[in-house]
Amino acid sequence: LGSPDLGFAVNPVLGPFEGVCLTDTTGNVCGDTNLNGVLDPGETWLFAATGVVPLGAYMNTATVTATVLGEPVPTEITATDVAHLFGTAPGIHVVKLMNGQHSSDPNAPILVAAGSTNTYTYLVTSTTSASLANVAIVDDNGTPGNTADDLVPAYVSGDTNNNHLLDPGETWVYSLTRVAAYGPFVNVVRVSGSLTTGSGTTTVYADDLNYSLGVIPSITVVKAVDALDPWHPTTIEDANTQPAKELLVGTTAVWTYLITNTGNAPVAVTSLVDNNGTPTNPADDFTPQSVTVSWNGALYNAGDVNHNGLLDVGETWLFRATTTVLAGAYQNTAVATVQQPTTLQTATGSDVAGYYGELTASGLTPGYWKNHPQSWPTNADGSYVFDPNQLVSTIFGPVPAADANETLMGAVSNGGGGVDALLRAAVAALLNATDQYLAYPQTSTWIVQAVDSALASGDPTAISSLQVQLDAWNNLQGSLTPPF
Repeated sequence: LGSPDLGFAVNPVLGPFEGVCLTDTTGNVCGDTNLNGVLDPGETWLFAATGVVPLGAYMNTATVTATVLGEPVPTEITATDVAHLFGTAPGIHVVKLMNGQHSSDPNAPILVAAGSTNTYTYLVTSTTSASLANVAIVDDNGTPGNTADDLVPAYVSGDTNNNHLLDPGETWVYSLTRVAAYGPFVNVVRVSGSLTTGSGTTTVYADDLNYSLGVIPSITVVKAVDALDPWHPTTIEDANTQPAKELLVGTTAVWTYLITNTGNAPVAVTSLVDNNGTPTNPADDFTPQSVTVSWNGALYNAGDVNHNGLLDVGETWLFRATTTVLAGAYQNTAVATVQQPTTLQTATGSDVAGYYGELTASGLTPGYWKNHPQSWPTNADGSYVFDPNQLVSTIFGPVPAADANETLMGAVSNGGGGVDALLRAAVAALLNATDQYLAYPQTSTWIVQAVDSALASGDPTAISSLQVQLDAWNNLQGSLTPPF
């Protein structure tokens, strides 16, 4: 690949270049993200060169030179790196299979169960018209820098004439078994043989690799009740312990379920079952439904980002169910089961949520919330669920321009009429519905939707009617103390 004395030029890779430089359509160097012709901090530019592989060990050194911009005196800087290869004459070939499959793509490894025993098969052939002697094979066991743990596959078959030579047309089969570890794994097999021609005897080499992934499926389940944002339930909505969120008996409890893939391979959700608060009676169990979106004419879970029907690593899927609120302390458990389609391994996850059913509705006035900011609902870490300084427009909308900079505390303190009166009642209603120890007649989701609809209508009658209803509920009175 050139003379170490003369060297050779390395050319920039220009875009567009699929898989490397998809964003560049102007002929700039791949990696020049802002197309300014300058290697900016954080950028990486791609260059490439080709050449004929020499026979035997070979090393070359690349040197890059650049000029630092913006200094009074231009400064030249350099950096170098080396690369090695070993050129072999043709003569031998090897194909490595794992459980009968081949993968040379790290992005598409063979999936196997971590801890399972798997079979590697090696197919060795001669690629010349001459026979090869002294055939040797070794697997690096996934540690290319450590020969101490190398594995030597056992010969199985292929030497049809039993002459101990790898003859043209023969395929020698070798095999070994190995227990799969957890996570990504790649091991390389290297074969060699002695090729004798009229010019003498030389050793020829070949290698092959196989990528695999040792799989352990794992999921988590987060269950919540009456969550305003079901993708991010608050501590109160998560409701893992009693006394849980107080709800009004006879109203509808909305249960949401988040299933997250915390393993290292995609899985299929095979079941999600809620025990309906009766763990010893499976007859009344129910199955929450997938929250779906439409894409290309088909329905997918709203969390299925790539629409492949599988719960991929890191994805979170959302499910939903409703029940009628009963009196007293209530807690139910959801159990999700998933299966890895290739390895057929399964995993389960579960979570609980509950409520405390109250026979009497309760609610507190805007004046109470204005005068008691320390009582506003909080998360487990002490942070506000809704901060008094949070803008009204981050929750309700569309708000009039005059209220664009209104905070929640400002809204609950505002004595005006019309939209101001509605927002005053709405903020109090939202705090009432969110508080753990108030059984408000409606959920926070209903409140936000109703207020948004009234604001969007611009109808003074609709705005006033909703404000009157919310104020009636806000004056039901109540106590911010646990029921027991």
